[in-house]
Order: sequence, then C-alpha cells, then structure tokens
Amino acid sequence: MYAILTRVPEIAEHQEELEKFLVYFADSAWTGWAKKWYEDKVSTCAKKTQGAYPASVIDKIYEYDQERPILGVLVEHLTKRASGTSPYKDVIILNTLRVMFARISTGMLNPDLVIMDEFQRFKFLLNSNQESETGILAQKFLGGGETRILLLSATPYKLYSTLEEIDEAQVDEHYAEFLQVMDFLFAGHTGEFHRVWSDYSIALHEMSAGSTAIIQVKNAAEEAMYSGVCRTERISVMDSGDYTDDSSVKHPLTVTEMDIASYLAAGNLLKAIDAGYSLPLDYVKSCPYLMSFMRSYKIKQNIEKYFKAHPE
Repeated sequence: MYAILTRVPEIAEHQEELEKFLVYFADSAWTGWAKKWYEDKVSTCAKKTQGAYPASVIDKIYEYDQERPILGVLVEHLTKRASGTSPYKDVIILNTLRVMFARISTGMLNPDLVIMDEFQRFKFLLNSNQESETGILAQKFLGGGETRILLLSATPYKLYSTLEEIDEAQVDEHYAEFLQVMDFLFAGHTGEFHRVWSDYSIALHEMSAGSTAIIQVKNAAEEAMYSGVCRTERISVMDSGDYTDDSSVKHPLTVTEMDIASYLAAGNLLKAIDAGYSLPLDYVKSCPYLMSFMRSYKIKQNIEKYFKAHPE
C-alpha cells in the first residue's frame, strides 16, 4: 500500500507521515525489509510495463474513491495526525485502506478455477464478515458466479466428538462442522440434504438387531453427500508395481489381530502412566504402530516426558 500510495499525487507530499502511519507498531519488520522490498517490486513492475502498473491500480483507487471517499479522509488524517488533532484513528483508516486494496486486487482477478488445498485451514472463509479482507476474498471466489471451486482436504471437518466434549460444550462440534461444510457445498439446496441426513440420524437411533431398513436410508444419505463430495485413496503401488492398477482402492483395508493388539497395548500404556485420557480412536484409524509415527503429537510427547521423569 505504501509503495503505491506514495505515487498518488494527493498523498505523495505527505510521504513521511504516511510511512509513520503505516508502520503501525511493526518498526523492525518495516525498516528491516518491508518498505524496500515492496518498493523494489513496484518499481520493477513499473519499468517492465512502461508505467502501466501501478498506474492501473491508481486509476482503480480513484474509481473506488468516487463510491467510497477515502483519499480526502487520508490526506486530512496525515495532515493532522502529528499534532494529534485528526478526528480519525489509525486503525480505522488502516482497515479502510486494506479493504480498498483487497477489493481492487480481487476485482482485477478473474480465475476460472480456484483450488483450495488443505481446506480445513480456511474454513473461517465460510462465515467471514463481508466487509473484512477475508470476507471480500470469500465473496469473490466462493460466492458463486462463473468461478469453479475445488476444495481438497483429508479432514474437512472435525472427525468426531466424544461424549465428554458434547456434554461440556452442549453441542456436537463434529456434526456442526460437517453440516457447515455441506451447507457451503450445496448452497441454496440444503433443505433436501438436511432432511435425508436427519432421516439417517433417526434411523441410527431406532435401529434394531436384524433390521435391514437402515441400509436404504444409509444409501440415500451417501448418495446425497457424494453429489458434492468425492473420496479418493492413495493408490498402493507397492503391491503390484503397476502404476495404472487402482484395484487396491476398490476394497476396504483389512483389520488384523495385530492392529487391535497395538490399539489395546497403547491404551494400556496410557492407563499405566495415568495419562488422564484414553487413546483417541482417530489416531488408530490414521496410522499403524502408533508410538513410531506420532513424533509431533502431544500424546507421544506426554509419554516421552513421563518416561524421562520415571526412567525405572
């Protein structure tokens, strides 16, 4: 913002105060690299485009100012800021500028396809304030229109809630997150999905031994979900050596006696050291040989910490 705003004629004469204002408690980062790095980038673009950039952005700023006046406000703030007589707060003006640049930037993008990898990290976009920077991005890319969106995630919502968590929070976060993602995917057509999955939930509660009625309801729930979601597994090429052979993903993995023994052993270990919690089933479903592959997990760190304190 600084590199471009210093090229706007009305603001250029207030360059020194603009810099003090935009630093906003980030002194070390600003003086260390930010100012020079971005200035170099903008200067390089200006040379390569014969000035077309950032002139195109400055034109957009003037257009934006016609609908949402900001340049006059910024000049007044910079003029009176040093004396403490400005009627505006730094944070208000700063956020207004960020929103302006976010709107201008997204307005200049016109993608056909947006791929969001590890989507679970960006779920806040689904409920973003429409006037925030993230809300503007969400409106632009996730608000329908011609842009197509592909969301990729191994964990698009919380995988399950324990009874203790539900009792404490008085809400099943797993199911709430699941429905939030589905509501986004089926925007405008969620009524039927909710009905089908409500039927499935009721059927699960009322299921009796020997009854096959649940199968039809379960199939309907799966069909409703898979109209917007697909699931893929990593192809196991180790068995056949044929990279075109995907037969391994057609069948569920076999649970062996050793898998169950490993789970029980890990659970007994937690009891033995009085860890205060049981082994989350998610870990067992995700990786075999738990103690070998959980280096960065809290549960492994707690176990190691215990044995360091009790080497005997």
